[in-house]
Amino acid sequence: MITKTKEVFQQEALNRLIKLFQHSKTSKTDQKNKHRLEGFLHAGEYLGIITHEEGIDMLEQAHFEVFGESIKQKQARKDQYRTALNSDDLDFFDTPAIERLKNK
Repeated sequence: MITKTKEVFQQEALNRLIKLFQHSKTSKTDQKNKHRLEGFLHAGEYLGIITHEEGIDMLEQAHFEVFGESIKQKQARKDQYRTALNSDDLDFFDTPAIERLKNK
């Protein structure tokens, strides 16, 4: 019974994460559902259904499914963009975005 509960919980959490990321992909921030999802995951940890590491793994899995890159890859890409912007690196911006994305 515990195994089934864990599987059901993990699938529901993953579905909610994917939905949240898909929503954020359209540039809309859904703080209400983000906070509900955080509470849902914390409840799962508190009840011993999932571990913190399993929650992080689900987060990574959903992020990769929606965005096609890991959270670390996305952060590195954003850091590269910020660095280029702050240093007026025009060569970075001369490269079309589609080409920069291919090289990630």
